[in-house]
Amino acid sequence: FSKKFEDRGKFQNIFVIINESYPNFKDKNLKRKLTQALESNLQNIEISKYKKNWNKKYSTQGAEMDLFCDKKGTLEEFKSHFNNFLLKNDCWINNFRKRHNIFIHSYNEKMFNRQRYYKEDNSFFNKAYFQKELLQLNYKTCITNHYYNGICEDEIIKNLLPKLKNNKKKQFVVYLTVENHIPVHIKNYKENICKDYPLNLHPQFCTLFHNQLNFNKEINKFIKNLESTDLLVLFSDTPPLFSQRDRAHFEDYIDVFFFKKKF
Repeated sequence: FSKKFEDRGKFQNIFVIINESYPNFKDKNLKRKLTQALESNLQNIEISKYKKNWNKKYSTQGAEMDLFCDKKGTLEEFKSHFNNFLLKNDCWINNFRKRHNIFIHSYNEKMFNRQRYYKEDNSFFNKAYFQKELLQLNYKTCITNHYYNGICEDEIIKNLLPKLKNNKKKQFVVYLTVENHIPVHIKNYKENICKDYPLNLHPQFCTLFHNQLNFNKEINKFIKNLESTDLLVLFSDTPPLFSQRDRAHFEDYIDVFFFKKKF
């Protein structure tokens, strides 16, 4: 990540979305639909694409460690004191300390003790929006799965990110989603949209796909309103963590997208 952010200084706003369990289907038709939803009508946007491995040992926390410190340090250090972890390991993300840094997560701050991101002394993040803060701002809750009922992701994309974009501060914003956390809450669609292969193989495949399809459409709208001094980065924490048999329908790598306006 440090190499891909080498031109970071020219951006007023840098948004990073860590997308929970992006369903990168091997099926070319489904992959095409997700890509089109994300990239349609972006003639004035430069899109850079990369591929990375995912952290098979630490999953989502591993994705956060990769972003913040390019695989340096240990999980124990990362979990115990976030600020010390960044300083001790000379993490590249320290280059953003002079910015107004914001962390957004649509679920509870106590999950994996993510409250440490902004509650420690000399915290890296100046501000955080978790479920509690977003509920106080009248954001709605969506049923995501049997374990996590988080703030509706589309509301964060439609309302919170544009609001932050209009701040007059130089910002670094990290947004971690939860909507597609496996097992997803299965939705009953009125249309017969789950009949085709491979969406018909597993009751969660169809919901996972359409959750992501709708989220990609909202991200696409946000991208169209980027200024020349804005950068948006999108990548997943992991592939959907089904059984090995079911995971065979998804690519075993992570796509990383960088979006910025051409002029």
